[in-house]
Amino acid sequence: GMAFSGDGSVLWAAQNKNHLWKLVKDPATGTYQPATDNSWGNGKGITFTGTDPAVSQPDDEGLTVGGNGHLFVTSERDNHDSNVSKDTVLEYDPAAAGATLAPLHQWDLTPEFVPSVIAATGEDANLGFEGVTYVPDSFLTAHGFRDQHLNKAYAPADYPQHGAGLFFL
Repeated sequence: GMAFSGDGSVLWAAQNKNHLWKLVKDPATGTYQPATDNSWGNGKGITFTGTDPAVSQPDDEGLTVGGNGHLFVTSERDNHDSNVSKDTVLEYDPAAAGATLAPLHQWDLTPEFVPSVIAATGEDANLGFEGVTYVPDSFLTAHGFRDQHLNKAYAPADYPQHGAGLFFL
């Protein structure tokens, strides 16, 4: 997955198998190159909550930038237990120091996902989340987005602690 920062100055990229990149535009060539600030020169490893990257690694797929500037990454399984589905969304602060990022929040949505994926094992465990995108409430309301759960037009006030937009997986 790849996504631009809100101002377009950074291109964020998820490299499958627990690695993120921060790419910045070179004004001389117009190409995007790895950033060198804050240990981003070789990209950064990512982990699940409270895990050692040597024993547990997200199989990162999709990436988006949330309204708070944090990176939201989807993972379909743990690379060290790749025969079991683990459909997860992880939130990382790209300003955090160090060569490895630990998630600020982690949502394991495996039980909420399609039943055929919940029971997936072996190669089928690789059938999980592939992408994520963040859509601001202002866009959703301006374009008449429907709330299937409430059977009416989407109203952010119906979800007071949801933030300022929705994530589509």
